[in-house]
Formats: sequence, structure tokens, C-alpha cells
Amino acid sequence: MMTRLLTVAPTPIDFAVSAGAEVRDPAGYARFWKRVERESDISGIRFDHAVELRESPRYGSLRADALQRTLHVLSGEFTPDELPFEVPNNLTSLWGCVRKIRFWLYDHSVVVVELDGQVSDWLGDAATDSGERLDDLQAEAISLSGLVVSAVAALKLQPVLNVARRLDPTSAFVDWQAEEWADVSPRWVSRSLVLDFDDPDSERIARHWLADIGDETAVDELVAGGSAHVSRWLNYVHRGYRAGVATALLPDASEAWRAMRYAQYFYAALDLVDDRLNGVLAETTEGLKAWEQTDLTERLRRLSHRAELVMLDLQDLRKYVTRRVRAEMDRILDVWSYADLVEEPVRFKITICDRRLEELAAGRQARAGTVTDVILLGIGVTSVLGTALAVTDFGRSVATDPDQAGYGSASSGLTEWFASQPADAILVGSVVVSALLVVLFLAVRRSGSS
Repeated sequence: MMTRLLTVAPTPIDFAVSAGAEVRDPAGYARFWKRVERESDISGIRFDHAVELRESPRYGSLRADALQRTLHVLSGEFTPDELPFEVPNNLTSLWGCVRKIRFWLYDHSVVVVELDGQVSDWLGDAATDSGERLDDLQAEAISLSGLVVSAVAALKLQPVLNVARRLDPTSAFVDWQAEEWADVSPRWVSRSLVLDFDDPDSERIARHWLADIGDETAVDELVAGGSAHVSRWLNYVHRGYRAGVATALLPDASEAWRAMRYAQYFYAALDLVDDRLNGVLAETTEGLKAWEQTDLTERLRRLSHRAELVMLDLQDLRKYVTRRVRAEMDRILDVWSYADLVEEPVRFKITICDRRLEELAAGRQARAGTVTDVILLGIGVTSVLGTALAVTDFGRSVATDPDQAGYGSASSGLTEWFASQPADAILVGSVVVSALLVVLFLAVRRSGSS
């Protein structure tokens, strides 16, 4: 019996294409990634967006996607020997079964890492025991995938993205979210077995592996050969080629696998935005300083835009992938309750974000209005005293200046009255008038706020 293990680990990483960069300046965007490719020296990586787009008719083949540019920005494939890192003793046996490591770096802060290995010898007589060996395989696959994800990020991705960060300091093409790289770990690890159902033990393995999906009918159909795969949540089984060769997926299962990868990417991308929205919205309930509110407003706006971009990308992808991939991806997302558990909550939080942004803007405007009113009040209060003193000084100068005496005698006497008042009386009167202005200001503000 030949059994193939495939794991898929969607993982958050500090990388996102600046909103609209590939559309605003497609030629400059391609040249940017071409420069990164030239200045990077990392084996096993393909720079899939380092090619300038050429207009060409779409839908030339019903068997190929009609995407002008791949959904992923970078991709890679290499062997375990090309990824040297220390593996714990309890995982060295399973690590020895791994034949290929693949990754796809997508927009919206997600990298998908895939392990591909032959585990027939590792399982041994797993088909005849109580399933403990299969349970061990599942647990070790999750642990090993987490270690491999960290190694891929540290040894393959981050050196390349460091070059991109250096070549794009103004974030014209890449939206950097942090100054330093954070530790990466998968959001989850999906486990798939590719089984040769010519071997009678495969049925027992499949039933144990899929015991928790809650759909015995689907398992019966897979075992009977009526379907090529069962893909529900986290544990999957695919039928391999006949004649004991399980080194590849069947053609229809291969498209299903691509659909699975797309589905996991979009689920992870929007789920990640959802988590970040939760954190930022929680901060809006705290009493924040003005500069903190400004930073919060910018983060809310960027996350809201990012969520919308993820949903737009999914709509575009559904239009350009093959009909079989689209149908399978939609089925998987439906089984995962993507619309109810991820998309609708994010849409609701975008609405909350819009309302909170309006509240923050109104708060800033109110604070700015208060500052303006206080400044104007200060000017008014100062003007009362200044005007009184100026009139007094003018009256006295008219009375004592021979050149102004003629004009002063024709005056109404108001200036003379001011000039005759003691300085203390002028000061006290100005203070009383200023106090009345302050009371009037507070009364108007209170009636306006109510």
C-alpha cells in the first residue's frame, strides 16, 4: 500500500501589496519584483509577479485559469535538504518521509506552506490497529508543519522580503505593517491522505481519518469509487492513481486540490482581518489621547479597506478560474460556512468601523471647535480690557495734547468720561464684562450640547 500525506498550513506574515499598486502602475510593479529577484539569492523561489502583463484574449482554454497574473506573488518548491533546520527527535522519522516542501506567498498577509511526503512505511500496520498510529500521524504532522513554516519564513521568505523592504522604503508597492519580523505560526494545519483504494486496507484508513466529519454517506461514496475525494474540514482523503502509484492526484482531484488551496487562503486572509478588526475595535472603547485616536483611525480605515480588497479578490478569482475549480472552491467554502462565520461578521464590523470613524471624526471636530471657541473667547476677553484701556489712554491724550484739544472739545463727552475714571475702575469693569462674556459662552455651549 502507498499512502501520501499532504499538509496545508495557511500562516500570517507581515506582507501585503499596497492597495491597488498592481493596477495603478502594473509596469512599475513588475519592474519592482524584477529588481527584488535580481538582488535576491535564495534558491527554489519563483517571482511570479516579476513579469509585465500583456493583453491577451482570455478563456483560450476551458482547462486553464484565465487569470492574467497569478494570485500568489511568490512561490517556491524545494527538498528537505534545502531547508536545513533542527528537527526534534520525536519528529525526525516523519521528517524523513517528506519529499517536497512548497509555499505560495499571497497578498493580504498570508503564506500557504505545503508538505508532501510518503508515509506508507511510517504507518506500518496502521490499517490493522485501533487507529493510534493514524492519530499519531495527525498530531506529528501538525507539529512538523509548524516547525517547517517557521523555517520557510526565516530561511526563504524573510531574506527576500528584506530586499523588497529596502527597495521600497515608501511602501509604494508593499504595505509593511511592522518594523521587525514577528514569529510566524500557522492558523491551522489541514491534513490530507492520498490512498490507493486497490488496497483493501485503504478503506479502514479512510474511515478512521474521516471519522469526525459527520458525513458517512460521503465516505461510503469515496470508498465505492463514486467520488475522487472527500473534503470537509481539516482532514481530507483523495483517491490516488491505480496500480499502486500514489505519487500524484487524479486529474479531477488535482483541480480540487487547487480549489482547496484557494479556499484556505481566502478563509485565512479574511479571518486574519477579522481578528485584527476585533483588536482595533476593542481599543476604541478605551479613553485614548488625541494622537492615539489619530493612529487608531488610520488603522481602522486600512483594515476596513483590506477586508474589502479580500472580498473583491475572491469575486475576481471566481470569474477567471476554471468552472470545475470554481465549483469545488464554492462547495468547500460553503461546507466551511465561510459566508456566515467569516464574511458576514467582517461586513458587520466594517459597518461598525465606518460608524466609529464617523464618531472619531465628529469628536475631533468637536474638540477643534472647542479650541477655536476658547481662543476666540480669550481674544474677546483680552479685547474688552484692551479697548477700555485704549479709550482711556486716548481720552487723556486728547485732553493734554494742545494739537488735539480742538477735536476733544467737539467730542460728546464719552471719551472724557473714560479718561476721568481711575485705572482700578477700568480694570474692575473690564473683569466684570469679561466674566459676563464667559457666562454667556458657557450657557450657549451647554444649550448647544443638549
